[in-house]
Amino acid sequence: PWNLRRISVDLAGEHALDIAAGRLRQSFRGQAARLLVVADLHGDGLPASVQLSAKVLTITTGSGANFASVAGAEIFAERLFPSEVTPKTPSFDLDFRLRGLQLPAGLGLPLGGDVRILNFQAKVLGGLEFPATVDALGHWRDGGGIVEVERLETQYGPLYVRANGTLALDQAMQPMGAMTAKVRGFFQTVKALRNAGHIRSRDAAMARVILGALARKPKGGGAATISLPLSIQEQKLYAGPVRLMDMPKIKWTRPPGTSGPQKLR
Repeated sequence: PWNLRRISVDLAGEHALDIAAGRLRQSFRGQAARLLVVADLHGDGLPASVQLSAKVLTITTGSGANFASVAGAEIFAERLFPSEVTPKTPSFDLDFRLRGLQLPAGLGLPLGGDVRILNFQAKVLGGLEFPATVDALGHWRDGGGIVEVERLETQYGPLYVRANGTLALDQAMQPMGAMTAKVRGFFQTVKALRNAGHIRSRDAAMARVILGALARKPKGGGAATISLPLSIQEQKLYAGPVRLMDMPKIKWTRPPGTSGPQKLR
């Protein structure tokens, strides 16, 4: 009880959340069989590490309709404190594991709302200051900072992806990166994105022709697997040489009426 640098919060049970923003009024109800947050504080008063563990978490609207749910989630984030910082020095560690996520049906996602697994392991390399502000991110980028993605794995609708690579910010503070991926369900995904208007028909046709030559069917049958490079350049996603789609632009904003470094919103 005298360890004042460790905070543990048990949020298992039932919760109610009412949101009022202008004329917007929304009510949500949640229930969790397990929802535990443990944070270890550093001497600067900010968390050195945070761990979240959740099991059978469901969220409904005020009318009782299903909104979202997750069967299980484990998230661990840790700030690292190296004695010497270079562009290749890890300064932040993230491990995110999620299973059985059901997204809101109202989002109208082209691949549906069923995310069976989502695993993400990454390290931030370079001197990233905390708390993260727009200026801190710019300094980190200018110093050669990158995100080293050790593992990105998801089974989302027809799509299965397992990838690794690097991500960074370009001069416009937009994501760029290069990854190597193994993909199943690629053509079903391209078709769904084309039907939803996220991919142009000519880009979808080119992807089927060029990447179809790379597809390999397993000997025992099943969906074909494609090994290919994925890249993000100038807000565009490429699969090998094929441009797939435009990426949404991140609008970095500061709270109105403030000056100097501000936290990201």
